[in-house]
Amino acid sequence: MKAPLRPPGFADAFAALGAARRRALLAQAPRWWPADTHLAWDELRLRPPPRGFTVREWWLGLQLGRRARSRLLPLTDGVGAAFRYALPDALLALLHGLDRGLDAAAATAAPALAEPALWERTVAGALRDEAIASAQLAGATTPHAAAKELLRTGRPPRDASERMIQNLHRALLHLRDGRDEPLTPAAVLALHWSITEGTLDDAAVCGRLRPAGDAPSVKNAGANRAWSAPPPAEDLPARLAALCAFANGGTPDHFVPPVVRAMTLAFWLAHDRPFVDGNGRTARALYVWALWRQGHEVFAPLALSPAGLRAPERHAAALRAVADGEGDLTPFLLWQAGVIKEALAALGADVQRKTAEPAAAPQVFARADLNPRQQALLAHALREPATRYVIVAHQRSHNVTHQTARDDLFDLVQRGLLTVRRDGRSYVFLAPADLAARLGQPAEPLPTVAPVAPVALPPSLTPASPEPPPPAPDPASPAPAVVLQFPFEIVND
Repeated sequence: MKAPLRPPGFADAFAALGAARRRALLAQAPRWWPADTHLAWDELRLRPPPRGFTVREWWLGLQLGRRARSRLLPLTDGVGAAFRYALPDALLALLHGLDRGLDAAAATAAPALAEPALWERTVAGALRDEAIASAQLAGATTPHAAAKELLRTGRPPRDASERMIQNLHRALLHLRDGRDEPLTPAAVLALHWSITEGTLDDAAVCGRLRPAGDAPSVKNAGANRAWSAPPPAEDLPARLAALCAFANGGTPDHFVPPVVRAMTLAFWLAHDRPFVDGNGRTARALYVWALWRQGHEVFAPLALSPAGLRAPERHAAALRAVADGEGDLTPFLLWQAGVIKEALAALGADVQRKTAEPAAAPQVFARADLNPRQQALLAHALREPATRYVIVAHQRSHNVTHQTARDDLFDLVQRGLLTVRRDGRSYVFLAPADLAARLGQPAEPLPTVAPVAPVALPPSLTPASPEPPPPAPDPASPAPAVVLQFPFEIVND
């Protein structure tokens, strides 16, 4: 693939203009700024420039406007120059569209918000999709369907790709529960450990900053530019502390739109590359955590990484545009805003599909004796009659306890709407071939069961030893730390 052409350096190219050309450029450039969409040099150079100016002069005139309207960030490049961003009309329109999109998505998702079971299904599905896509962006080769089966059933991973997906899913669950906690350097290291544990060639680098002397390579840099050079390892502790202060809203002094702050946080960690490996996965996880912190509940079921997986060239183009602008993050922000719009559209379609389920399976949802989780499972069984259901998958799909999921499924067995058999130490539940006919029959009242007595099963289904419940917490163990902490010792190189 041919490397993109480098744009002219702003300072040298502007100084090389004659006095007359500089005056003409300063007089005309402000007329170009309102329509500026922050195209990268590689795109702009192929378009016709304004009459009387060369493409090079057009580029310099646009750079004048971008710099004049920029706001500085506490993130600095390899020579200490601050990264910056602007809020051009194109970005303001996108941010306004996001606000309207969030309102529209909230209205579309209102049935899900009002129905906890449906909402938990939507959030659980988005977390699975985000974990799978983020891992695939990092090189995981597990197909999407197999990855969903891995996360729904909770079975042990078979290879490094599955381990990567499982780690990311577990980390996202922790981050969602801890979205109101402030970010600390120790929490970032703990997050990296939880994401990369068991997936790196050298286990010793999990949860540790880059060692002294480590110089990570920069892909698609084109040349050794200051904007793309990660900082030396000895600067990483201070820069990580600054990143956390920015994530928590402590810096800068001026107002930063919350969504812009979340996007910048992801870019910051990816730019600094504080770890030997796993920087992209960690940056994407922190990005969704920062969005969850904004208070918009509708951010919870958004999966953002799938858009990057569908069009990785758009991400690379946004980073090249940042390089072309010598540290201007605006093109990156424009791209990320577009990704959120795509995710909002996907959320609306998903919620509409889920809320349409009662019309697609009226015989299921007419059964008032079934709870929403049971109705959802039976509606799925009508669509996919060969599906094998297990307790852990039902638990994870609806974000309920193991005992609640177990009770749901055995209640359906007792009603004659599922069959059950043993598979090793686990139960496997299947839909009977005549499920639709059974659902059409009037519900029969269940026999009265004493509150403390277990549900009676046929002798052929009674296991020799009951399925072990989840281990109870040890009363002597210390209280768990905040959600963003993980159970291991942090070592900060």
